[in-house]
Amino acid sequence: MNAMLLGPHICPSHMGEDDDNWLLALQPPVIKVLSQGEDFPRLDVALRAIRPDGVVILRHHPTSENFGNRGFTNTADAKAKAKAGYDRLIRMCPPNNFDRIAVEGLNEPEVWSWGSEPIPLVIEYYAEFARLFWKQGIRTVFLNLGVGWPGNDEPATPPGSIPNWTPYANLEHIINAHHGFLGLHEYWYTNGVKEPWVEPDGKTFGGWGWWAGRLRACPFNCLIMVTECGIDSHVLPGKGYYGFHGLNPANGSIGMQYFEQLKACEGQYLADGRVVGMTPFLYDYYNNEWATYDMRTEECEEIWLAHSQAEIAIPDKWPTPATWQGQLPPTPTPIPTPTPVPDGVWGQAALSPWYALCKRYGDLYGLSPEIVGTTIMVESGGKESIISSAGAVGLMQVMPREAGYAFADRPTRAELFDPETNVEWGCKILSGYRASNSGSLERGLAGYYGGGHAAEDLGSAASVTYLTLWVKWWLRLWKTELPFGTTAPASDNTAVRWNAEEAVRAIEAVRTRLLDNVIAPLYGKG
Repeated sequence: MNAMLLGPHICPSHMGEDDDNWLLALQPPVIKVLSQGEDFPRLDVALRAIRPDGVVILRHHPTSENFGNRGFTNTADAKAKAKAGYDRLIRMCPPNNFDRIAVEGLNEPEVWSWGSEPIPLVIEYYAEFARLFWKQGIRTVFLNLGVGWPGNDEPATPPGSIPNWTPYANLEHIINAHHGFLGLHEYWYTNGVKEPWVEPDGKTFGGWGWWAGRLRACPFNCLIMVTECGIDSHVLPGKGYYGFHGLNPANGSIGMQYFEQLKACEGQYLADGRVVGMTPFLYDYYNNEWATYDMRTEECEEIWLAHSQAEIAIPDKWPTPATWQGQLPPTPTPIPTPTPVPDGVWGQAALSPWYALCKRYGDLYGLSPEIVGTTIMVESGGKESIISSAGAVGLMQVMPREAGYAFADRPTRAELFDPETNVEWGCKILSGYRASNSGSLERGLAGYYGGGHAAEDLGSAASVTYLTLWVKWWLRLWKTELPFGTTAPASDNTAVRWNAEEAVRAIEAVRTRLLDNVIAPLYGKG
């Protein structure tokens, strides 16, 4: 497999069967899928098309723009908006694929007049957003910094100046703690490549500009996703160039120059060692101003497929611009491209420090260590020091004494940060809910998540969501038969839609084979 970083940024509602086949043949390392509705059409195709170690990035436009309400007023507001985004997106994530998915949060903070979020509150937002998703094994793409250097307003920033990453310094730990990605948007007006982009009329754009400043000056030692890149017409005012709408290889060399420069950027990302994917737009979703490529051109498909099959050598880094010598922070240690991890291994590694506690207190309260371990991964991802927005603490997210009269017999918050105390009380509570529901583990788990009343209605959205996640973690960790006396919970409407889409796609495939191999020959067209 080659070192290609290029992957498509698509609006799947515009795709057809030919586009599906192209994606499946391409096998990119990353696919970014944009939606404005209540699901992500053709997400099943994207998940089949990415490489085994790849990731599908979900961007839900209303969520990423805070439902039209940009800005944060305080920490509580930032966390509430993170929770609202989580609640919306988690319903659209297909079951049993969470480890192959990443989600985007707020889009382009601190850019232009509509991205006025204070940086400390942006960090609060992402800390909560990523925490919620990582509890389910879903990764987050942080920031998606747009056409503006951190703390500045591009393109007004002088090209020779150094961007300031200091306000975002706390994010490096948060990104790595949740196995996430730093998201960057890189367009040519300010990023350029080694040579400037020269228009047919002789006007020059790009050069060192933004790319060298953004990535070279970034001191973070974390994985990076370049989630938009290429030409953005909004920084080429009046030109009417929209990628392959206007820069078609069939019309001359300028289109190939475009792709060659995009590959040159890819080479520098590979040389940097932190970038694991880059996704130019492949098809417009509002209008053609936002389409870097139209993937429905044969030329585009051919050059992408050829690139995906070629061996890619990692080049030397371009020299640092002379104006920056001595000003840049130390170069971060490159991060090797991660290798595929077998299902369950990374979850078991997170759980391994607590397995002895799972067995000790599971045996005490009549629960298998696998049941206790699965509950820990669902509740906290194996992190002993986290506290939820509701106040639940630690590995099994136990509500402390301070939470009110109903928890008066519980340990204090400080005591529950001790893993042994936390696991003991988590097992005691789960065992109690199971016992009060005639020994049903399903109802006991529903009660554990939502309080006793939740156990009475396994069909409620909250119960189904929690049990579906619990089943997902059980199968990933242990790969054995479920420990339920009854069948696994059905699934919510999102999962039903997901399965229905897969069924429709299968029907389409059968129909195509029948038309091509059976019907067409009868009419002499085979």
